[in-house]
Amino acid sequence: MTKVEELEPTPRELTDDDIATAKPRVRWLHLQRYEQLWDRVQERVQQDQDHDNGRPIDPRFLEIGIRILKEEAALYQMGRVLPPVEEEDDPSITGVDRQALVLAQLEDLEVKRQAQAEDLRRRTEGPAPVPTPDQESSNQDPGLDPSPQP
Repeated sequence: MTKVEELEPTPRELTDDDIATAKPRVRWLHLQRYEQLWDRVQERVQQDQDHDNGRPIDPRFLEIGIRILKEEAALYQMGRVLPPVEEEDDPSITGVDRQALVLAQLEDLEVKRQAQAEDLRRRTEGPAPVPTPDQESSNQDPGLDPSPQP
């Protein structure tokens, strides 16, 4: 074996897993490069608009800008029509009584609202006064006096 053969890199295979793993990164790189191109095109078109030297806007840059927008739209899959979701096909809503679900959520919300209102009322009123023994005996109903009768 010669030294040259030892230094040659072994060929690397590009598998479907490698492609799937790299897809988000490559999409991001494409978008970044499209944005850089768009910045240049926009700068040139703006210069042509701002300078009133009789020079019209270069149609080549307009065409490049249109192509960039189309490519970005394709990367974001903006032209793809999503299939409508039927209620029977969506497992998250199949067999759910929506009215009962909404009613239960409203009841939970009402319970929370009442608890918050009660908590706020307690904080604004301050602590409840502690009755003295004289006040306790005067608040009792005379017909319910627990003391023995003679």
